[in-house]
Amino acid sequence: MRFLPLIVFTTAVLGWPHSARAQIISTAPARGGGVGAAHLMGGASDWRFQFVHDARTDEATVGGKVEGGDRGYIGAADLVFRTGANTSVGIGGWMNKVQDLVTTEPDRPGFFGFADTQTMTIFSVYGNMFYRHVGVQAGVVPNRSQETLVINNGRTLAATQDQTDMDVFGAARFGATQPGQARWSAMVGGGLYRYGSRPASTGFAVPASPGTIAATAFANSSIGVGAGLSIDLSFWYTAKDKNYNTNTPGNGSQTRFIVGVGYGR
Repeated sequence: MRFLPLIVFTTAVLGWPHSARAQIISTAPARGGGVGAAHLMGGASDWRFQFVHDARTDEATVGGKVEGGDRGYIGAADLVFRTGANTSVGIGGWMNKVQDLVTTEPDRPGFFGFADTQTMTIFSVYGNMFYRHVGVQAGVVPNRSQETLVINNGRTLAATQDQTDMDVFGAARFGATQPGQARWSAMVGGGLYRYGSRPASTGFAVPASPGTIAATAFANSSIGVGAGLSIDLSFWYTAKDKNYNTNTPGNGSQTRFIVGVGYGR
């Protein structure tokens, strides 16, 4: 069929959501036995997905255009409990909605033009354990994506593609929360990220993508500005997996920046 090569090309380049995950905000353990330290945050994210960059480059060669798929908004919560003189445990989660990724391409000899829209929402729930300043953190990261392809011959294709990822980090956390000190906390970590498997999409003629592991690292900080409010900053990177740009769609690398306003105690 005339439009089939176009569908294969488009979905192979764009793929599905590929995301790095790490703790978004930093909460230093509260002073005093068993007292919880909590932190809420809302802010904006700027994602630099490799697959979006590659799609822009490829579409430019045929007169197409790729817009969105990089900025979004995020909400997060983090809670830490001191369980001993030198130990603490924490839990947290976040939700990030990414700007819709829209790809358009004009008609050209042998191919119909199209408009492809992909929505992406990513969630995470994680837990950690610390001894003094060092610890481990692990999380589960569901990805939710909806793609709609409208072809200029009047045909529309739509599919939902979900992917559940996991991560584990070694991390170091620091903070100053004593009276008379400027309140701040910071956390850095590095570890492994497991991209979840994705089934084949028969409607879009995209093959299945197996689960794979890649390296990841992050850093974040919360800087107090008074009355429990803070400026929250976060950065992290996740490498591409071995399947990217092969016979399977795979997962490209990405860098993500976040800035937000937090409230903690």
